[in-house]
Amino acid sequence: MNVVEMIPILITSASVFAVIAYAIYLEFRKKKLLSDQVMALIEKGGQVPDLQALIPRPNYVRRGYMLMGFGIALTLALAMNVSFASGAWGLLFIGLGGAYLLAEKTSETRP
Repeated sequence: MNVVEMIPILITSASVFAVIAYAIYLEFRKKKLLSDQVMALIEKGGQVPDLQALIPRPNYVRRGYMLMGFGIALTLALAMNVSFASGAWGLLFIGLGGAYLLAEKTSETRP
């Protein structure tokens, strides 16, 4: 494999790493902002509310639909470009998305 053939692989790998790193950074920043707000409230002498009420509940329905959509797209892309057997890898994501939707439907809601 020469250098020209490796460029798309390197670009794809770098972009996947960048997206994952950015998602981790956003989650860290959200938790730091919440922590800073609680510390500022404590310093002003205020009473700290229930922290569970401040933490937003994850949107499992959105995650489920996103995973199912990604799985359908991956299944179609692999099945049309490689083979039908390799397209089955997308079924994992479809199953995960369905599990998120099922978990949301059967879970109890938090007050």
